[in-house]
Amino acid sequence: LNVPVFTSDITITDSDSEYITMATITLVTRPDGSMERILTTNIAETVLLGSYDSFTSTITISGLGTPGEYTSYLQGIHYRNSADEPDPANRVIRLVVSDNVTESSPVEVSVTIQLVNDPPLIYLDSNQRRNISVTFTEEGSPASIVNTLSSSVTDVDSDTLVYMEVTLLYIQDVGLESILYDSSLPFDVVVMEMTELVYRFIPTPSTL
Repeated sequence: LNVPVFTSDITITDSDSEYITMATITLVTRPDGSMERILTTNIAETVLLGSYDSFTSTITISGLGTPGEYTSYLQGIHYRNSADEPDPANRVIRLVVSDNVTESSPVEVSVTIQLVNDPPLIYLDSNQRRNISVTFTEEGSPASIVNTLSSSVTDVDSDTLVYMEVTLLYIQDVGLESILYDSSLPFDVVVMEMTELVYRFIPTPSTL
């Protein structure tokens, strides 16, 4: 997701010159390193040239242009962060423009990071599949619904999960179908019988 850095009402003025020759936009604070940057998007055709220095996280706009042309270019500057769990600290983006004689005083934009709680992810085997098929043989042993050696449950936002639900759908042999589990595991189990069987596994308080 790209977030515009400058609002549509940004203005540039210069009482001594009709033209601007350069602008630099710098992402000053980068706690997430290479996972975050500033970039240009949807720039209309223009005589101005833009370049990006990943080492300093700076976009340089150059070329002889009016304040309005530079303003239009700046409205295409966006901030991007691709980290799974961004650092919540505010970011600072600094803008300086020049008319080839003097530079403006810097102005700064503060970017607020709004964190989103990503849902836990369940993978049923080493291929990270979330849907698999298993076969139960009549009068045979119970069929395992996950690969116990390679299945996984992860949550990038939390080290603790509140509960897990396993639901048996499309029951055909009412009263004769169920889900088996290891009762020695540290979970309290609540079974809800509706049109399907729902097993809710809740960690006992000592395991939270």
